[in-house]
Amino acid sequence: MPSSFFDISMDEMPSIIPIMPYNTSILMPTGKVSLRLYETRHFNMIFDALASQRIIGLIQSMEPVFDFSPTLYSVGCAGRISAFSEGDNNSMMATITGICRFTMVTELKRPRGYRQAKVDYSRFGNDAKLQPNTIDRKALFPVLENFVRQNNLDVTAKMLSGMNDAKLLSTLAMLLPFESRERQLLLEAENLNAMAETLIALLKIGNQVKHE
Repeated sequence: MPSSFFDISMDEMPSIIPIMPYNTSILMPTGKVSLRLYETRHFNMIFDALASQRIIGLIQSMEPVFDFSPTLYSVGCAGRISAFSEGDNNSMMATITGICRFTMVTELKRPRGYRQAKVDYSRFGNDAKLQPNTIDRKALFPVLENFVRQNNLDVTAKMLSGMNDAKLLSTLAMLLPFESRERQLLLEAENLNAMAETLIALLKIGNQVKHE
């Protein structure tokens, strides 16, 4: 059940959504991404979403996003438009708050210019549920602190310790400077424990590379 008047339950999630290639980071459940948009097709996407359930899917591409129609990974994250404003120079600002990851079933036609797809949320149905804290933080935090120190990142265990597991992992997956294929591994992890194990492995690889 939604915890806020503005939240959207899994039962309300549409099976056909706009999708937008996004490679700057990834959107994760509970995370927020701010978009600055300039193209008419993206204006259409925002206006159409605002007129319905406000849902947009962000998904990484396998090619640079400046390609007009890059090949996409099969898994992305759907979120709701939680803030919207007009910008300068014919631009638009939109904040997307992550709700649930999805698997893209098939891409559809583009009558309004933006990409859209039929999606399936069933593989990641637990994303919208409050899950107990079960990940091994004693294994995670030491390798995280080493990675943060070596990369001069403004991240401390103190600022993360109060987060539940889902928020913690989503924040780190979006914040840490991983390559797109590494972020995709985190995005596609089946559950929080698998995501934590993947994150620890990526951090250890990063720490080892820095030492070489």
